[in-house]
Formats: sequence, C-alpha cells, structure tokens
Amino acid sequence: MESYRLQPDTGSRRLVVGDGSSAAPRHIVRAFVVTATLIILALAAVAFLAPSAAAAPLEYLAQMVASGDSGDCKAIADFDGDGRNDLAVGGDKLAWYKSPSWTPMVIGVANSQFTTDMEAIDLDGDGDIDIVVPDGTAGVYWFENQNSGQTWTRRLIGTSGSMYTHDVEVGDIDGDGDLDVVGHPLDGAMYVYRNNGGTWAMRSLASSGGEGLKLADIDQDGRLDLVTGGQWHRAPAGDIMTTAWPVYVYDSGRLGQELKIGVADLDGDGRRDIAVSPAEGSGEIAWLKAPVNPLTGTWTRTVLRSGADRYHSLVITDLDANGWLDIVTAQMHTATDPKLEVYLNSGGATTFTRQVLASASSHNLVVGDLNSDGKLDLAGCNYIGYPPVRAWLNQATYISAAPPAAQGLTLSAAPNPFNARVNVTFAAPGVGPATLRVYDLKGRLVRELWSGVTADVATTLTWNGLDDGGAAAASGVYHLVLSSARSRQARSIALVK
Repeated sequence: MESYRLQPDTGSRRLVVGDGSSAAPRHIVRAFVVTATLIILALAAVAFLAPSAAAAPLEYLAQMVASGDSGDCKAIADFDGDGRNDLAVGGDKLAWYKSPSWTPMVIGVANSQFTTDMEAIDLDGDGDIDIVVPDGTAGVYWFENQNSGQTWTRRLIGTSGSMYTHDVEVGDIDGDGDLDVVGHPLDGAMYVYRNNGGTWAMRSLASSGGEGLKLADIDQDGRLDLVTGGQWHRAPAGDIMTTAWPVYVYDSGRLGQELKIGVADLDGDGRRDIAVSPAEGSGEIAWLKAPVNPLTGTWTRTVLRSGADRYHSLVITDLDANGWLDIVTAQMHTATDPKLEVYLNSGGATTFTRQVLASASSHNLVVGDLNSDGKLDLAGCNYIGYPPVRAWLNQATYISAAPPAAQGLTLSAAPNPFNARVNVTFAAPGVGPATLRVYDLKGRLVRELWSGVTADVATTLTWNGLDDGGAAAASGVYHLVLSSARSRQARSIALVK
C-alpha cells in the first residue's frame, strides 16, 4: 500500500486568525461526522503525502452489528463522546449502536417510518452530536442529544408536503453561523429550512424530481448550492427565503432521475466535480468534470461502469489513503449479485480502478472509522424489513493506528468533515516560535492561522475555508500543521461544500 513521510514546511510567517472573531465558535463536535455526500480524513497525522509504493487490494472483514434490525437511514458519529465512533440506523425506530460492543440504544420510535436519509451533526452547537432525519410524511425532525447519547428530545424542523422526504442535507446556507437543513421529497419540490437561532422557517423550491441531493459550493462564491439529478440550484446573494435560486444543468440526460450524488474535487483542479450512480434502476456510474465556469461551461462526463444496477449508495472519500478521492458504491439487495465496491482514483482522476470490497448489499452505505485504528470502515444494511445491520472493518496495514504525539504540541479539529468552519484547538507550551498552517495535498500553503512565540494554554481558532488571499478553498482533504523549531504535530481535515 502507500507509505507516507513528512516534508519540511517553508513560507513566510504572518498572523491571520480565523475569520477575525475572538468568540469561540458554536459548532464543536467530538467525532468525525460522516454523511451520504461525506469526504473523510485521509490520514490521522500527516502533513504532506508522498506515495512510495503501488497500492495493494483493500481487504474488509464483515462484523455483525444487529442481526434483526434494518432501516433506510445510517450515520457514523461519536454519540456518547467517548472518542470512538458509533453507528446510527433509522427505520421503524431510530437507534444508535455503541462501538465496539454494538450495544443498541433506542433514540425514538417513528410516527410513520424514518426514511430515507439522515445527518449526524452538532445542530445546536452544544458540543455533542444530534441527528436530523425525516419521519415519513410527518416532516423533518431533529433529535437533540442531551446526555451523552442516553437522552434524546425530538423536535420538529418543518413539514414536507404530501410525500416523505427522501434526501436530507445540513449546512450553513445563509452564512449566519446556524446550520440550516434542506429536504428533497419525491414530489418535485425541495424544502429549505432556515435556522435562526433555533427557530425554523420553511421555503419550497422547484426540483427536477427524482432522488438525490447534495449541498456544495459549485461556483465557489462562498455560498452552498443545491445539487439534484442533472441540475444545480445556485444559492442567491440575497435572502435565501425570498430570492430566486437560478437553475443550471450539468447533465441533461439525468434530469429527474433517481440517483445517488457526490460532489468533490476528484481531479485536483480546485473545482467541484460531481459523481452519480443509478439508485433504483439500471444506468451508469459516472463522474462529471466541472468546467472552469459552471454557469456557462459544459460538464465532461466519464462513465466508470455501464449497466450498473441499483447502486443506492455513493460516498466520495480517500479509501486507500493515496491522497486522491475515490468513489465508494454499494448495491441494494434487490440487485442481481450485489456488491460493495470502490472505484480507486490513481491520481488526477485519469484512471479509476474498480475493486469489489465484499459480496454483500446495502442501502445508503456509510463510511467512517468505527474501531479507532485510523482506517476507513464501512457500515450499512438494506431498507426496512431486510436485516441485518453489518460493519465491514478495514484490514489494511498502511496507517499507524496511534502515531506518537509531537513533544510539547497538541492539535485537534472539529467538526471533521466540515462545510463552513472548522474549530482548531492547539497548544504549544514553551516551544519557542511556532506556526499553525493549512496546506493542500500538494504541500502548498493555503492559510496561516497563527504564528507566535508560545501558546501555553489550549487555544481555539476558526478556519473559515478561505485561503490567504480571501478565496474559498475547494472541497477536499487539507492538512493542519502545528510546527516549532524542534517538533511538529499534524492533522488531516476534510472540507465538504
């Protein structure tokens, strides 16, 4: 597999602290939060990536989580704050399973059915992981985590018309620091739920129909856009509740189709590409290269697999830790000879190599580190009525499970992945001159967050996703590097737009 080493960092020292605010940011989480559209950490403590060997096949070991349970909705997060990721599943009930024992903890029972999507995120900014999930035609709800995953309070976000909400996304759409929600039912509408300090307002937008939804800054103007089947809706500069959202087509042949959608920079050119798979029927797994100007340019489509059948899972993440984002997919049990598989990106999206990870099936597969070994595992099940819930643990040996801490330096980041702001907590007691910087995968300086002689107590700053020139950074994996003359600490973070 790939091996990696640290490279020396260079560059001028200057003071740029977050977004200029001295107040501690609200949205702090204790876990890696992994969603359907998620990009995950590439490595736990690497500043720059330098591949030195050919990749070996990935191996996964199946593990039973709950033999009698099933459900549409899945999420990986640390629900009890013990530093270890857990798994949540929603169907006729919503429950989370504590890793590694997989002890079930019931969160709530559905009015109708929890379907079909779910987000695990610190919605209220109190430091623990909440859950946003639709409940049939009753609307979209959030469950507030109030006691380390032991006590949950159900709260209504908003109604969703006459159809159940198939897709849910969470992000700060209006830039006010509160996390907003978007729901996509199957009735040709989308619903934007604006969060104003815990009070919700709802607006409907026309959709091309079908399935699939992602929040991402397609045109890199600093605002989160909506991506659906074949088209994307540009977030307005004005009030998101009253101003029009212009619509642009990225793939006219996929308008209104039932798709799984992922958005990320697959080829390393700094632009947001789109990957799709056929969620319900047969079609193509493909990725579409973003043009220089997504408002006027043509998206270039590359087919990865034809005759693809019922791939109701698509996650973009660096599964093999080579520094390039891969495409993880899975077929439902209704497919013929279903598989869990990955399309490995060899670099620059010039070649994607298909590898079967397991002869198994899952609806809405999720990806994350479930056993705290620094490697990306898989988890899933089929929709309600078709158990079991299983995890597939990554058996690769290319990442050290517990890299030694750098002497005198501490560094952490949350939420991770993030889509607007990430809170960086660090300490550099008595180490002399030190810097805290953000680098991209090619080792280029993106942002200097701090420089100084010492930071004796833990300090939290915010990176708002902008580079030193004030431009928005592209979706992808970045590296935080805290370094002094004699020591260094690094963390990988994932920016999702």
